[in-house]
Amino acid sequence: MDETSQRLSTIRDHLTKALSSSDSQPHLSKALNGLYAVEDSESHTAIATDYIIRLLRHFLTSTNSVPSRHWAGIIIARLCRKSAESAGTFSKVPRGDWRFNLVYGLGNLILEEGVHEDLRLICGLIIKRCVFHGVDHRIFWPAHEVHAPFPIDDGEQWTHQFYNFVRADDGLRAVRYV
Repeated sequence: MDETSQRLSTIRDHLTKALSSSDSQPHLSKALNGLYAVEDSESHTAIATDYIIRLLRHFLTSTNSVPSRHWAGIIIARLCRKSAESAGTFSKVPRGDWRFNLVYGLGNLILEEGVHEDLRLICGLIIKRCVFHGVDHRIFWPAHEVHAPFPIDDGEQWTHQFYNFVRADDGLRAVRYV
């Protein structure tokens, strides 16, 4: 087994343990560290194929701890950053499929009152990575309500641009008051 295959196997082991354990945070942390050691998009796509929906479910489940949700979200963002195919997973989920509710859940978490601010930003980061790879940001909200472009700049102004999008009359503010 070559080094990359061995790393992928270790990442899979950590993700499997994390998603089946009440103490997921250490395993998610180790999986993320493993992903940083693997740079090629094919490896990220391979991991995403098996885990991205399960990670998304973990991220969106409010009974999971905020730190473990944080780690799961960062892993999703990493997978989407490194692999266009991983990011495209969200646009391939058909409406009516139970997984579509998870995709929609990313947008809803941004709109939710009282959500931990780190989780809101991680949602934005995940969506940013998807949009960068050509996914229409409107799949995360009612499409007819959101007209403003989603910010995808990588600069230090992104957080400010993201919050402007959330507050804009033609952005998420329109969705919040429907």
